[in-house]
Amino acid sequence: FLFYVTDGTNQSPTYRFNISIQLTNDEEPVMLMENVVCPEGHGAMVTNVSLYAHDMDTPDQELTFSLRRLPEHGNLRKRQFSDQDMQEGTILPVGATFSYQDVLDELICYIHDGSETQSDEFDVTLTDGQFTEEGKIKVTVGLLNDEAPRMTINRGLQLPA
Repeated sequence: FLFYVTDGTNQSPTYRFNISIQLTNDEEPVMLMENVVCPEGHGAMVTNVSLYAHDMDTPDQELTFSLRRLPEHGNLRKRQFSDQDMQEGTILPVGATFSYQDVLDELICYIHDGSETQSDEFDVTLTDGQFTEEGKIKVTVGLLNDEAPRMTINRGLQLPA
């Protein structure tokens, strides 16, 4: 701000007084999770609807997720760019990291293995560099009617005479 000193008659020149506020990482990150919905044998994006993170004093690209436990019936992949096919993304192993900005850019996807399961899940840890939060992301698998039809012959009811 600018200021000057006066005695009512005389006035000093105007001076600038700068105040610098040093940011401190004192807010814990918040993570909210909703189910990822995926068709059987296909993939689904992990978006900010299914994995939301927020921190008042940390930018999105500095909020880091770490994969703690892999899904049992599929895998997580990280694409290099958003129009790359989901199947071409790099498979993420336990301990792999990705940023919340990667989620916002829709680079993280779940690929189902095609098994006849209705659900899956994986665990992540979110950190802002100082604070950590753990979470479990559940996957709902939409089963397809891909089983071969079976024919049963009813020969009628036969009773002994």
